[in-house]
Amino acid sequence: MKILQIARQFEPSVGGIESVVGNLVRGLQARGVLCTVLALNRLWGKTDCLPADEIIGGIQIYRVPYVGSQHYALAPFPINYLKPFDLVHLHSSDFFLDYLAISRFIHQKPIMLTTHGLYFHSNFAKKFKRIYFHTWTRLALTQVARIITDSQQDFRLVSKIAPREKIEVIPNGVSPELLEIFDSERIYGRILSIGRLSKNKRYDALLKVFARSCQIIPELQLIIIGKDEGERARLENLANELGIRKRIELIGEVSPKNLREELAKASVWAMASEYESFGMGLLEGMAAGCLPVVSQIPAHAELVMHGQNGFLANFEEPDRAAEILCLAVNLSETARCSLQYQARLTSESYTWPIVAGKIEQVYQKCLTANV
Repeated sequence: MKILQIARQFEPSVGGIESVVGNLVRGLQARGVLCTVLALNRLWGKTDCLPADEIIGGIQIYRVPYVGSQHYALAPFPINYLKPFDLVHLHSSDFFLDYLAISRFIHQKPIMLTTHGLYFHSNFAKKFKRIYFHTWTRLALTQVARIITDSQQDFRLVSKIAPREKIEVIPNGVSPELLEIFDSERIYGRILSIGRLSKNKRYDALLKVFARSCQIIPELQLIIIGKDEGERARLENLANELGIRKRIELIGEVSPKNLREELAKASVWAMASEYESFGMGLLEGMAAGCLPVVSQIPAHAELVMHGQNGFLANFEEPDRAAEILCLAVNLSETARCSLQYQARLTSESYTWPIVAGKIEQVYQKCLTANV
C-alpha cells in the first residue's frame, strides 16, 4: 500500500500537525505501509524555499510552491504527482481539499481526510468560515471516501455536513517513549506550556493566572515553548506589566530531544487555550508525567477528569485558577503519584503504534469504498 500524506507544513517545521503526520508516517512504515509527504515549499513567515525533493528521518518529502497566506495557500501542483499512490490522506481542509475534490474526476484516487480542527482555530473571518463550511466544504466532502476526526468536538462539527457512516473518531497518538520519563529530574514549581504563540492559546490569560500564583508560591517558573505567530512582543509586555518577566521563559521552538528534556523537568503542564481540536500537547504532557492544569474546553475535558488525572480551570477567573494551579504544584507525594499514574494510564491508549494500526484499517476501507 502506497499513501501520499498531504500537509501544508511539514519537517523541518515544528508544530502539532507536523508532529502528528511525522509520527503517523513512521508508525505506518513500521507496519509496512509506504508513505510520502507532500507539503508547501516555504515555512510560514519565511521567504527561503526548501528543497523540492528531500528525505528527512527516513521520510520522502515532496514540496510544491504556493501563493497566498497562511489563511489560504494556493498550491495547484501537477495531478500526475498522485499517479504512484493508492490513496491520498489529507491533513488540510482548505485549498488541498478543494483542489483534490474538484480534480477527482481526473485523478480518480480515493481521498481520506483527517480534520485537525478544520480551519476554526482562530476567529479570523469567522462568519465567512461558517458559510464556506456549510457550502463549499460540504460539497468537497462528497468526494472524500473516509473522514477521521481526532476529537468528539470535530465529529459533532463534521457530522453536520457529512454522513456519519463516513466519519470515524481516532484521536492523535503520543510517543511511547514519553511514558518512560520518570521523576528524577523534576523541579518543584516548574510549569510548562507548549503551543504556538497564537491568540487562541490565550497565553495572556495564563500569564495573569501565573502572576497571581507567584504571590502564593514565589518559587514558580513558567516555561513556554512554541513558535511565535505574532504574540511574543505582546506577551513580553504583559509579563513586564505583571512583574513576572524574570519568572517566565519564552524559548521558541525546540528539538524533540530538548522537548523531552523539558517534559522531564516540569511538574505541571498548563494551557489556557480557548480552542483546540484535540489536546495533543496535553496528552504528551500527561504521558511524560506532568500534571495538567488546563482550560475547560471540550478538547481538554475529553482527556482530563478533574481531580482524578489532572485539573480543569476557568482561566477567565484568575484567582480561582491560581488556586488550582498552586494546588497542583503543592500536592503531597502520595496524591501526586496517584494523579500521575492515572494521567499516564489515560495516555497509554493513544500511543502511535495503536493509532497507526487503526488508521491503516481505515485505509483499507477507503480502498474498497464507492464514493
